[in-house]
Amino acid sequence: MQSFSNQIGPFSKAHAIVAPEQIGQGHTPDVDGPLTYSAMAEDTAALLRQLKLTNVDVVGWSDGGIVALILAVRHPELVRRLVVSGANFAPEGIPAAELERMRKVDKENDWQRPIDGKLNHMQLVSPFRDELSRELLGRIHKRVLVLSGDRDEIRLEHTVALFRALPEARLCVLPATGHATFIERPDVVNLMILRFLEEP
Repeated sequence: MQSFSNQIGPFSKAHAIVAPEQIGQGHTPDVDGPLTYSAMAEDTAALLRQLKLTNVDVVGWSDGGIVALILAVRHPELVRRLVVSGANFAPEGIPAAELERMRKVDKENDWQRPIDGKLNHMQLVSPFRDELSRELLGRIHKRVLVLSGDRDEIRLEHTVALFRALPEARLCVLPATGHATFIERPDVVNLMILRFLEEP
């Protein structure tokens, strides 16, 4: 949970926190087969159901933001509000030069940790259109706070398209900030998210 080390403490003062790890990440072991955003979303849904939780606020960064959006599309009863940062709804949200670099290392397939190769391939080819698209985003009738750094790894034009596809979204672009908004700007991000979640 290093990515959210600046959020867990402050958020837990007012909210019960569930902070799952996905397969192959953190302390959770990898399994055979490819990684997919759909599988991660379904694992998250299964966890929430096992905990008997519905109508939850979901905060996701990068891949976690994509998973949060898919969760809201497929299991709207589980979600109250969403906060996503650095999320893309298609591989084209990644700059062309970075996609080319990812293709090169994907072909070389020379990874010290197999999970890194799986993550690179998943990010290179997905989310697929049956996972996320403008049409699917338009079905998310939940309040969504879309965050981005103005120097984010996801193209700003793509983030704006994501924001515009969501019926009830707000957009905040943080100045002089990269992809790691939760780490780089916790003072601003935490206040903004907490106020967003506490709105009637």
